[in-house]
Amino acid sequence: MVIAILTALVWFNFGPAPEVIYMLVTATTVLIIACPARWVWQPQSRP
Repeated sequence: MVIAILTALVWFNFGPAPEVIYMLVTATTVLIIACPARWVWQPQSRP
């Protein structure tokens, strides 16, 4: 979640002309890719 927020801020401040559109697209893309990957890579607790 933090990476998505940082990505959105960077694109909003340094992105091309429609900043809000690029910000939303990149933040959504990071969330779609990063969140499921984090769920898969969580260490499994063993009984």
